[in-house]
This record gives sequence, C-alpha cells and structure tokens, in this order.
Amino acid sequence: MAIGAMRAIEEAGFKVPDDFSLIGFDDIEASRYVRPALTTVAQNKEKMGSSIASLLINMIESPNAGNSPIILPVNLIERDSCKKIK
Repeated sequence: MAIGAMRAIEEAGFKVPDDFSLIGFDDIEASRYVRPALTTVAQNKEKMGSSIASLLINMIESPNAGNSPIILPVNLIERDSCKKIK
C-alpha cells in the first residue's frame, strides 16, 4: 500500500520525501528497490508464528483461561522515503 501511495503522491505532482515522508510496514522485498527506497517497519515473522502457535495450544488446552496480549518487538528500517526534520 505504501508503494501505491508513493506512486499516487508522485502522480499528483509531489515528491517523496521532499513533500511527504512515507513509511511502509512488513519490509517486503520491493521496498528496497523502489525509488526512493521505502523506510519500513520489519517484524520477526518466525517469532510471530511461534507466539501464535503457543497461544492456540494454550487456548485448546485451557479454553476458559484468559489470554494476555502478545507484544513483539519490531525494527524500523530507515531508507530514503522519509525526510529528516531539522
């Protein structure tokens, strides 16, 4: 979606990052190759999958137990689609 937004911004006559700073989510492969390269938030998909599997097993084994939120760390991958604020 961020890559589509980047295209729409440019088609409207604006520039990324001069007029708009843009950040994507998931660090898809294409985010490295678009111009300007897209700043993005990366998640550890393996950790996410194992956390969800553990939650599912707990729900099956203890269906009446409450569940706590799962908070996983993410990483901001800085590329060229965001302008530095002075």
